[in-house]
Amino acid sequence: MFAIRPLRDRLGFGFHTEFVSHPDLQRALRNTDVSEATSLTRARDRIGKAVMLYYEEVRFLAEHRHVDVIVCVIPDRLHDVIAPDARDDDEETLEPSIDVTGEMNFRRALKARTMHLARPLQLIRESSLNPKVRGQQHAATKAWNFCTALYYKSGPTVPWKLVSAPSRPTSCAVGVAFYRSRDYQSLHTSLAQVFDELGNGLILRGSPVDIDRENRNPHLSESQAAELFKRAMDEYRVAMRTMPARVVIHKSSNYTQAEIAGFDGAAQELRIHTVDLVTVMNSKLRLFRRGSYPPYRGTLITLGEDRHLLYTRGSVWFYATYPGMYIPEPIELRIVRSEETPLFLAAEIIALTVFLTVWSHGGEFKPNRNNSL
Repeated sequence: MFAIRPLRDRLGFGFHTEFVSHPDLQRALRNTDVSEATSLTRARDRIGKAVMLYYEEVRFLAEHRHVDVIVCVIPDRLHDVIAPDARDDDEETLEPSIDVTGEMNFRRALKARTMHLARPLQLIRESSLNPKVRGQQHAATKAWNFCTALYYKSGPTVPWKLVSAPSRPTSCAVGVAFYRSRDYQSLHTSLAQVFDELGNGLILRGSPVDIDRENRNPHLSESQAAELFKRAMDEYRVAMRTMPARVVIHKSSNYTQAEIAGFDGAAQELRIHTVDLVTVMNSKLRLFRRGSYPPYRGTLITLGEDRHLLYTRGSVWFYATYPGMYIPEPIELRIVRSEETPLFLAAEIIALTVFLTVWSHGGEFKPNRNNSL
């Protein structure tokens, strides 16, 4: 593993910075310790041993060296026994997956163990550093994604932000979704992801919710919706030192009357002028344009007055091709209520994807001639 210190006053890989590393910032794992971890029978023991191996070196760098980000390289032979498919046949499959196996679980466990050190980590597989390994992203794409992640984690400087029009009221985007709790005691828990005017995001965990018996979808009660809305606005107020004039809520399932009443009631109480409600869900429809490539990223297709398809991934003008490996899937937008046009709402979502994934074309976006954003 090694640590880096980006210097933001020099020209470098694209963000006016360069990496500074030194042998004093590098710590190597002993082959003996790695072999001991890989030889353990139970997956949870292998993960636990691997976490402690990395923790000791991370702790040393964080406490005794001046570093911004610590990169942990995972040897392939270690990754192979802690990866998601490295489950023991005799282990109980009904136990929470966080306890049994998985690279994702190792990542979470390591970051939880090192959280008190206040140093961000970046994990990377050994094979990802080998340009001769087939089936990977292009070297330039890997370098861009890797360097962008390191730059973002190295400090508070964000390499891009949303463009706000002075003539428009300040807006806040709130995404509401649901997930299954780790302890499996509650079926689903609400989750809100909030983005302020600068594109800075944070996540709020809501309360456990019930499943609708008719459509099997989780929904918030009126009080839960109101509480989640108020908490999101409170976080926005702390970040921006004011309240937004407009809030757009993106939800992964259809809105119920109780949820709408909860959001509206909280907005009135907080004197929020406008609340737009949009359902964002996966779509099974696929579109193809003439030629060999998928539609352009940003393509918007109208299916009805309130139903639209939006390609947040697709062909890129800058490359004149599609940079992905699989056929991109559009998302469906169902506009429940909005004071804005569908084109404006879709453009907002495209802008927000900048902060959820790395733009594959350097942050530049050009409209096309086929009803695209």
